Amino acid sequence: MLVHHGTRLERFAQQPLPERRAGRQIHVVCVASFDEYKGHRHLLDACRLLADDGVDVTLELIGDGVLRSEVEEQIRRLRLADRVVVRGRQPIDVVREALGRADAMALASVELDNGFMDGI
Repeated sequence: MLVHHGTRLERFAQQPLPERRAGRQIHVVCVASFDEYKGHRHLLDACRLLADDGVDVTLELIGDGVLRSEVEEQIRRLRLADRVVVRGRQPIDVVREALGRADAMALASVELDNGFMDGI
């Protein structure tokens, strides 16, 4: 059996990068299941650090899973509700559109204490 991981890049239209200007908002998208090894907590901590340093950053989380309520609680605790939106599971056309609007795509995967990690 063959299991493909990843995505076919031809499904995504290539676009020129937007012009960089000082003070411009940076929009980051993460598409991942809400599982511990995906590292959402680290991504949210990084978002808080950037905001505290004066970076106008927004984060869009696409996905769902067992830790969704914990992720949403961390967003509240870190006072990021005005910067982070949780979209839940979305069809590929919505994911494609979100990635097209993004300045960056982030995946903060980590290795757990038991050695479990993202296999991609």
